[in-house]
Amino acid sequence: MSNKLIAFKNADKSQQEKWKQGRDWLNIPASFRGVFCGPPSSGKSTIVKNLLIKAKPMYKKVIVVHYGADENGGGTDDYLEFQDDDGFSIVGLEDLPDPRKINEKKEKMMLILEDIPLSHLNKVQKQMLDRLYGYASSHRHVTVITCAQDAFDVPVGARRCSNVFILWRQPDLLVLSNMASRTGYTPADFRQLFKLCENKHDSIWIDLTEGSPAPLRKNGYTPIHLNNDE
Repeated sequence: MSNKLIAFKNADKSQQEKWKQGRDWLNIPASFRGVFCGPPSSGKSTIVKNLLIKAKPMYKKVIVVHYGADENGGGTDDYLEFQDDDGFSIVGLEDLPDPRKINEKKEKMMLILEDIPLSHLNKVQKQMLDRLYGYASSHRHVTVITCAQDAFDVPVGARRCSNVFILWRQPDLLVLSNMASRTGYTPADFRQLFKLCENKHDSIWIDLTEGSPAPLRKNGYTPIHLNNDE
């Protein structure tokens, strides 16, 4: 044998999608792990919906974890418009699903954690969240997205496993500085980036998926090139 590592394919990850020329920039290859962080009414759910309608092939099932939710997607009305005619089903849950049992058929699935107080999860629930990000996403073909108002509310394990960050300007500069360190950028970089955000709906996208055509962009489609001289 040659003196180099031999690559072995992981059967559990055989369904992982890849970037190809001409792929829509919002059709992020599944499965990915995301943290979307911004103030109330900034547009987090709107972006998730855009990711859903741009996905090809489409997601087969969407689970929304939201306090007060029911099995028909109740508790949040944001996704009910997709229920009947978009080719996939919406399931609402109040608690985190078991990462050992989720998506046993390994169909293309999205799990959305919608503004739940993650910092208040107990030890068992935090372990489940870690496994949803670290295991279920890559081994069960589940795209996992946490929508949060405060980055400090997102457990460290979820932030470390994430490869897609969508962020909005926040009044608390410490929050933005903390997120910078998790995404490979500096607080100075973030000061540059958020100067580009002219209104509350403008968002900065940091796409760390392999082969991304635009790792850094504004509002999904506008590439950003940082001026490192500042």
